[in-house]
Amino acid sequence: MMDVMVKTDIMTEGMNCLTEHLGTLKAEMFVAAIIRESFDYTEWQRAYFDAKSPAEISREAKQYEKDHPFQGNAVRLSHRLRPEDPDPAADQF
Repeated sequence: MMDVMVKTDIMTEGMNCLTEHLGTLKAEMFVAAIIRESFDYTEWQRAYFDAKSPAEISREAKQYEKDHPFQGNAVRLSHRLRPEDPDPAADQF
């Protein structure tokens, strides 16, 4: 029963996100296209990222972070493996 509730909540949140950003009509068209085309997100994502260099991905990710600053109250953790490694959080754009 819990799995059904979680799935329903995720689907509701996803549709709310789509309608907020696309509008109701375009959101419905998007869902219909996904169903009609037997869309494989993993395959699409792989093709999308395989066409980009690591430098492009990094540049786009940094730009996205700059354009869409995090509004929550989370704390950025360092991903340093060793104390002598540079702190990626200190990287300036």
